[in-house]
Amino acid sequence: MISISLWFLASILNGAMDSNFNMFSSSVFSTFKNQNFWNPSLSWVNKWKDGDRANGERFFGSSTFLVWTTDSWHLIKMIFLVCLLGSILTYEDFKWYQAIVYPIVWMIGFEGTIRTLKVK
Repeated sequence: MISISLWFLASILNGAMDSNFNMFSSSVFSTFKNQNFWNPSLSWVNKWKDGDRANGERFFGSSTFLVWTTDSWHLIKMIFLVCLLGSILTYEDFKWYQAIVYPIVWMIGFEGTIRTLKVK
C-alpha cells in the first residue's frame, strides 16, 4: 500500500511539474506570491550569481545537486524523484495485476492534477 501511495503522489507531482512548466500562465502557480521562484520564465536565473550564467553559480551547487533549492520546478521534481524511489524501495512482491493497476493509478493522478491546477 505504501508503494502505490508513493507512486500516486509521484504522478500528482509529475502533473504539477508539467502544469508549472508548460501551462504556467493558466495554472494555479501563476497566482502564487514570489513569482521569482514559481514562474519558470523568471526562476531559471535563480541558480546564477546576479542572474547571469556568465557570473557562475549563485552558491555552491546551485546549478547541479542543489538546483532543487532555486526554483519550483526543480523542487517539485526532487520530491517527485524521492516518491518514485520510495515506491520502488517499498514495492511488495510483484503480482500480475500490478502491471495494469500502477499505470492506471499514474494516469488518474497525473490527469487529475493537470485539470485541477488549471485556473483559467
